[in-house]
Amino acid sequence: MSNSKTEKLPPLEYFGNNKFARVGISHISRHIAQHIIPKMSGRDSIHVNTSAQPNSNPHFGTVTTMMTVFAIAAELKAFFKVPVKVTFDQLENAPDRSQNGLKRAYARGKEVEYQISLADAKDDEGQSLCDRNMRVFRKLFDYLATQTGISYEVRSYRQCQSLPSFRRALLTMFKQADVFTPIVSPSGEQIRLRFPCPVCSWVDKGSVHTSIVAEYDDSIVFRAYCPEHGEHDSVLNVSGSDFFDTNTPLRDVAKGASLIEESRIENSLPVMVDGRDWSGRWNNLVFSEGITRLGYGFHELPVRFFTPVVTDRLGAKLSKSLYVGQDTYEYMPKGFMNYEEFMSSYGNVGLETLWQHIRLWAQDPAYLDRDGYSVDYFRLLLEGNLPNPEIK
Repeated sequence: MSNSKTEKLPPLEYFGNNKFARVGISHISRHIAQHIIPKMSGRDSIHVNTSAQPNSNPHFGTVTTMMTVFAIAAELKAFFKVPVKVTFDQLENAPDRSQNGLKRAYARGKEVEYQISLADAKDDEGQSLCDRNMRVFRKLFDYLATQTGISYEVRSYRQCQSLPSFRRALLTMFKQADVFTPIVSPSGEQIRLRFPCPVCSWVDKGSVHTSIVAEYDDSIVFRAYCPEHGEHDSVLNVSGSDFFDTNTPLRDVAKGASLIEESRIENSLPVMVDGRDWSGRWNNLVFSEGITRLGYGFHELPVRFFTPVVTDRLGAKLSKSLYVGQDTYEYMPKGFMNYEEFMSSYGNVGLETLWQHIRLWAQDPAYLDRDGYSVDYFRLLLEGNLPNPEIK
């Protein structure tokens, strides 16, 4: 029978031998580029894409992911000797998760949850929360661009959803709802598409009162309901200008299709880099299945790399919301939850130490294909107590 008292966690020295075994694909390749050599045949360039919600200062997991993005871009450029660019898709359509960003209201006899986006939520100075937080993201990007010589651009979600290829994918998914609902909403709920009230910018979070009111060969008319300002319509078509907010599965599939279309025009190789929590079943059953159901060949799928997750001492993904809401991470250095706190605690030396270590992730699949690295691993690294890795 286990003791009712909380067991004492192992001392930091327990994590210090730094020995680990190769996993998965790292058994058969020694460089991340080797498996994509056939895909690069005849290509003129490489386009690396990633995304994140700028809902706060980037925490440690976001920092390591962005570093991995640039490290992979630099490694691919050196290996293939072609131009490489990085695009960061800022998800300013994500909700403001503070008390000011969510509200419940009775609408047509139901209690409905409404949200306001990071683009529409304002701070005390009248700046959007997205723009405020992106200032810190750009500091990190500027550092990484300087380190690698890789140029980057920031693309807003509004720009992304306005692309004809993105909107065409959305149209197809709604017109073939019987095919795509099991892919993007396997729980059986409706495919969700949201758009804000044109007066107050609040959005029906669960699309409770959002419906299709007309469908034509080249367009679909949606209607939503605001408890303060009534009904409002938006038209989804390929060349239209109406704004549509998508949930994660819709966005992932539509963006993948858009990257394929762009690669055909630019003769580039599309590469997506995301956290490992988007790998596995998600990548196979949502992203890849969705793309191929849209009519694209499997060989056209963007190359996807997944960065190791930063985990807490119990093996769970580092979470900003848990940090804010509870005392779960009392043992953790403050710099792990906030990039500016990180710089205050560890300075440029710490930033350089972290960057040089993550450069290894892009050079050897044995590092990149690990599921995760614990906060104690990085704590030892930044304190200078982590021996050189020994890979078996």
